[in-house]
Amino acid sequence: MSHHEQSCDESTPMIDPDLVRGPLQQLYAELDSEVARLGPVCELSGRCCRFQEYDHTLFVSEAEAAVLISDAPPPARPLDAGETCPWQDGHGRCGARAARPLGCRVYFCDPKFDGQAGPLTERYLARIRRLVDGLGLPWNYARMHTHLHAAVASGRLRVERADRGPAEAEPDRPDAVPVWEALDISPSDQ
Repeated sequence: MSHHEQSCDESTPMIDPDLVRGPLQQLYAELDSEVARLGPVCELSGRCCRFQEYDHTLFVSEAEAAVLISDAPPPARPLDAGETCPWQDGHGRCGARAARPLGCRVYFCDPKFDGQAGPLTERYLARIRRLVDGLGLPWNYARMHTHLHAAVASGRLRVERADRGPAEAEPDRPDAVPVWEALDISPSDQ
């Protein structure tokens, strides 16, 4: 194992977030600037973080997961099996906004942005891959929840696990998926 990794056990390498934080933040800032120039509108529908309900999955690299786990505040709700993002609060807002990975930064429900998200994702994902490879770190591009559950198992992330049985979906429970009213938070309204 290289000196760029720490290990909780032999099967779960852990990237030191300090090795990738600065370069990732620089890439994210460039991406955020490009996205802002393109002007997609976010209506705060919460769809981006309700993966199962809207039939999408968030994939992240091991490096992105390391920074997210290290830098994000504690999740707003319990960790489930991949149905929702644990950092989305009861009002549909992201609690991990500064540390959010690439996939979150390019996901908008704005139909005018549909054709632009893919090329941005591919270009910046390739840059993250070159960064990770250049540092000799594992790529391990997987579902975000795969990384989060591994982090919980290794003690790197402390979060309550959701018990999502059919009777559990009460609106006042922190692991229930709430419904939000649309709220326009696009840059033009700020």
